[in-house]
Amino acid sequence: MNNRDYIKNSRVLLLGSTGFIGSHILEELINRLAIIVLPVRNISSLPEKILRFTNHKSVTFIDYDAFIKDPLNFDCDFIINALGYGLEPTNRNFLEMFYINSFLPVLLMDKLQDNSTCMVHLGSGSEYLSSNGNKPYIEEDKKTDKGLYALSKKFSSEYLKEVASNISMPIVSIRLFNVFGPGEKQHRLFPSIYSKLSKNEEVNLSDGNQICDFLFIKDAVNAILHVANVCKRKNLIDEVNICSGEGISVKDFAENVAKKMNVDCNLLKFGKIPRRDTDNEMFVGNADKLLRVYGWKKKYNINSGIDKYIEHLIK
Repeated sequence: MNNRDYIKNSRVLLLGSTGFIGSHILEELINRLAIIVLPVRNISSLPEKILRFTNHKSVTFIDYDAFIKDPLNFDCDFIINALGYGLEPTNRNFLEMFYINSFLPVLLMDKLQDNSTCMVHLGSGSEYLSSNGNKPYIEEDKKTDKGLYALSKKFSSEYLKEVASNISMPIVSIRLFNVFGPGEKQHRLFPSIYSKLSKNEEVNLSDGNQICDFLFIKDAVNAILHVANVCKRKNLIDEVNICSGEGISVKDFAENVAKKMNVDCNLLKFGKIPRRDTDNEMFVGNADKLLRVYGWKKKYNINSGIDKYIEHLIK
């Protein structure tokens, strides 16, 4: 079997490096000795987690707007598109959502039609049709017909796959579910719970009966790069869920966090706020293809992921 690591010493264009998942991908690419190019608009306004790499020998910053106008000047082995707009409560500019989630990936694909380049496009499990009979989503399941964020991600995933088929360019569209870990935005489930509980304050939550698929960030990033490596090696055009494949209720997840913090679970006030309109009764991915085709298994379970996260926050 060819176990060559195509990431090592490769040239990687990474879009979305300032985001939660993108910043972790950047760190792992550096660990894997990749040569990384980051298109950015204003270096001085970058967050510290990215700014600290400005003098790193493996990282090159280029002007984002100049790159978008003429991406052909950059020859790369991988394009990893970790851009995304629409998950934060303040992300309500719908034109910006379409531009970032749909137009930019399409623009890159059209201008970089080179079958030596492998494109890794980070999509979302929300691309699936919500009414799935409470079964884990498999890659062949029907896709959604509503929800602006989900539609914008669905459009780019389907378009990129279609173009790649016509030009024999390896590409994998990845559908992520509930990734958690250090660097999440404060409004997300874990940080919002931890912030309140660490001050012995009550946490207002929904009923918590939604079944979700939580995957620790280190596993998610490892899976993304593992899939990219296999896609490059086998010259694949594919779509794959990156998920734990296991469901746990939001209530059980929150109570696990409280117990790990040695805090009274009664501070978790379930049913105090309504669910979000986008919440599904069950939002769990099927990870069979990830194991069967790509040979990848997660390292962290819910408990070890929460332990690692809390350890990071304490430090």
